[in-house]
Amino acid sequence: MLDQFLGKAFWVTYGTLAVAYIAGFFAINTSVAYALTGITALITFVVSVRRLEFGLLIAFAELIATSHGHLFPYGRMAIFAAVMLAWGIHQLLPSSRYRLLKPVSRFGEILMPFGLLLVAVAWGIFMGLRFGNEQGNVINDANGYLYILYLLPILSVEWTSAAKRLLLQVFAGAAGFVIDLTLLILYLFTHLSEPVQRAMYTFFRDARIAELTRVVDDIFRVFLQAQFFPMILLFIALSAIFWFWKSRRDQNAIAIVIIGALSTMIISMSRSFWVGMIVAFVVIIGSVFVVKRPSIKESIRLSSAGVLMLVTSVATLWFVLAFPFPQARNVSGFGSFLSDRVSSSDAAISSRWNLLPEMNREIAEHTIFGSGFGTIIAFESDDPRVREMYPDGKWRTYAFEWGWHDALIKMGILGPLAFLWIGYVLGAGLLRGFKKETGWLSIGLFAGLIALYATHAFSPYLNHPIGLGYLLFLIPFLTPKTQKASEEAMVPVADIIRAEFRTPVQTPVSSSVSSLQVEPSDSEGA
Repeated sequence: MLDQFLGKAFWVTYGTLAVAYIAGFFAINTSVAYALTGITALITFVVSVRRLEFGLLIAFAELIATSHGHLFPYGRMAIFAAVMLAWGIHQLLPSSRYRLLKPVSRFGEILMPFGLLLVAVAWGIFMGLRFGNEQGNVINDANGYLYILYLLPILSVEWTSAAKRLLLQVFAGAAGFVIDLTLLILYLFTHLSEPVQRAMYTFFRDARIAELTRVVDDIFRVFLQAQFFPMILLFIALSAIFWFWKSRRDQNAIAIVIIGALSTMIISMSRSFWVGMIVAFVVIIGSVFVVKRPSIKESIRLSSAGVLMLVTSVATLWFVLAFPFPQARNVSGFGSFLSDRVSSSDAAISSRWNLLPEMNREIAEHTIFGSGFGTIIAFESDDPRVREMYPDGKWRTYAFEWGWHDALIKMGILGPLAFLWIGYVLGAGLLRGFKKETGWLSIGLFAGLIALYATHAFSPYLNHPIGLGYLLFLIPFLTPKTQKASEEAMVPVADIIRAEFRTPVQTPVSSSVSSLQVEPSDSEGA
């Protein structure tokens, strides 16, 4: 199992991200940062022309590790443009192996629900302009959905076992980097001097990488939207326990991943993530018991190991906070900072509940066709900063919490229907892989899909490249339906793809707002 995730691509991804973050820190708010964007785009374009799947690997690594895509100015947009331009060139070359295939079965099954989502987005833009919503708001509200166009190069790549293994290693390298980055930020903000803290805070704020909030004493909440991906890594590791726990080597790797990912989820203090984790955990347990049917003795043993890892993850956070060099600040309130977050009395959550009835009223007025992108709703906020800016205490915004409500308001009934159809197609493709040798991977990814849809109920992720990117990430790992040869007429290269997907895998698989970025309105960080 470990070999599927830990390889050369893992270390290249991890090391490149570390170098990029260091460069981004020193170049932030300078002209050098724009030069770095250009260099990144050029490298991505050259790589994508030679090997389109490698360009997609760069895109996924950037998505997983940088939250809003602003490590370099317009960085996510530049990578997107480079990959899509390279893909367009491949479509013009008759000899290219990356030409888009148009089979009547598998790819059509994937294209149709994503196509409906694009229709819903176009409808939301039309309705927003029709209702006279401010044009800039309409564009900024809808621009994150451009990420869906990555579907075209993804469907043009032959996702062999080797290519999927590379994708998993890039995913693990980037998600592992986010775990380490989270713990590093926690350490820095409890050990370094205030001038250094201010410099770090400015970088993470301006690059829109992390939200840092003092909770109690000198303990900070460290929230990155990119922490969604360590959560997926956690689900994969939890599923893998039931397949690989007997191997000491895999056992150690699984334990490290679970402890690191749990520590990240705890210090994120994201209630939305926690809800997604609980739902996903139930899915994992239910799926594993259906597929593996573990004995009572094995279940007790693995449950005990799970509890031990949970305790160790909390101890890891304490170790990071209290590490004696240099001298740690006041962290005596460590035992109470989680209970403070669980409380529902803070301003952020009360404001969120104040928003809900206003959204319901908007939905009741335009249930079927929606109000379009850029629709502004005013609601009473308990945030002191809002009270300072607006005497009536009402915050006016087009970026909402309550993701499913957001989709219904912006795109009408088409938006939620498209997302549900996409979830059904992707979920069915993963379910068909549960009883394969790589069933642990399918279960982990399926749990991630369920967690995404559950999290979206409270904090919008499906309208953001993070959520859309995860939907696209799943496509290479789907198990296709069995079909008659007469129904699978494809161009010759597609025959290779069909054979690849039918062959059992013998080894377990292993700023200004960018036009690719819509920031979820999670003012309190989920």
